[in-house]
Amino acid sequence: MERTSKALVQSAFARLAEVCGKRIASSYDDVGAWHLHRGFKGWEIQEIVSPGGSWRHPLGERQLSNSAMYDACWFAIRAIEAREAGRSVPA
Repeated sequence: MERTSKALVQSAFARLAEVCGKRIASSYDDVGAWHLHRGFKGWEIQEIVSPGGSWRHPLGERQLSNSAMYDACWFAIRAIEAREAGRSVPA
């Protein structure tokens, strides 16, 4: 099995942010934008909620490994795109 690189995770995150209509934060002052944070236990998505770095976890607080974050991003992307195309998506 091939390792999932940091670059692949960042690319999947960028695509997820795009299909969700979110910007990628350029700093912790970028209110409303998403930030992909690499914590001690794995990756998590943060949304900046106020200037100076207050943030929340819009998709849950769980930290995911490279492969799990990559797979989760692409699962969500495919579900969103399927729904927008009018294809059946399980509830």
